[in-house]
Amino acid sequence: MMPGWLDSVLTYLLQWGPHHDPPKQNMDDIDDLEDVFELMFSCGWGLVVAIFVLLLLFWLFLYLLSLRNQYNLAGKHVLITGGSSGIGKAVAKEALLRGAEVVTILARNEEKLEATKSELERLITPKLDQRVNTISADVCSEELQEELEIGLSGLPPVDVLINSAGITFTASFQDTTPQDFEKQLQVNVLGSVRPTKVLLPDMIEKQQGRIVFISSMAGQTALYGYTAYSASKYAVRGLAEVLDMELKVHNIRVSVSFPPDTDTPMLQGELGQRSPIVKAQAGFGSVFKAESVARDICRGIERGKFLITHGFDGFLLGVIATGMSPVYHWATLITEVSSLSSLPAVIILFWLAKLQRHVCKFLG
Repeated sequence: MMPGWLDSVLTYLLQWGPHHDPPKQNMDDIDDLEDVFELMFSCGWGLVVAIFVLLLLFWLFLYLLSLRNQYNLAGKHVLITGGSSGIGKAVAKEALLRGAEVVTILARNEEKLEATKSELERLITPKLDQRVNTISADVCSEELQEELEIGLSGLPPVDVLINSAGITFTASFQDTTPQDFEKQLQVNVLGSVRPTKVLLPDMIEKQQGRIVFISSMAGQTALYGYTAYSASKYAVRGLAEVLDMELKVHNIRVSVSFPPDTDTPMLQGELGQRSPIVKAQAGFGSVFKAESVARDICRGIERGKFLITHGFDGFLLGVIATGMSPVYHWATLITEVSSLSSLPAVIILFWLAKLQRHVCKFLG
């Protein structure tokens, strides 16, 4: 049957307006025309539904293919900067659970390193001959190369580098000094550049490896009060994108993770810095467990993902903030270019508009 609204429209059009009666001799023609429209309507929508279902099944097939692990952390040497606490520590645990042969954690505080090492060693599976190694070093130090060479002596070459060392800072632009910007860029950007520069030559020689950078959702969208931090995290994403382009020829994959607020010591330290407007802004999202973020990161490494997002909000933001980021799966590509991407865009734009109104209300 033809939908009621379409039947009314056709009747109105075919009767030449509300004040004109159609000629009697044309009623049969009108009935025939209605039948044609009804047939076109039913066939057209049936075709649309059929095409949509086929595309959905095709996308699902490609997505399931993309879920297959392309890389296995089992038996690998994983080095994690900032590995004594927070996300870095959680990733170290997850890597051991996934069978990594050697997990090296790098941080400045020797006492924290030893405490974390003892905690990690309780996760070791004896039959896998796993090992936890520690290196006390500063990722911003000029002596980092020498310290890494000493700390990694006698161990297999590093297969996976996870640049997790970082700091946070929150203040409006007017309350942020140039020195604050320099410190954020020094630790969050150059603190990832230096370890990568040291370890990359061995990966190129082996023609394989994985490098992961930890950005933030503040490296994808504007958040009030994070001018210095956000600038550094956007820089991390740009670094990862260009490095991925340069290293494809060497069979080295690069990934970048965009965690939301995560329950870590760093977040606890930041809470005391937050202004009322930043505290209220944080209420728009939820706080993730470090273990959940770590699982996403390790899963993303094994699946060869470039963009590693966390949670449903992170997925939506990742879809519309993809830009020209590398795409390794057809399923991801289809999602990004299809009309399905418009729904995440609408949701995120609505969220951003709401956030902007919230900021304006505070600044009043």
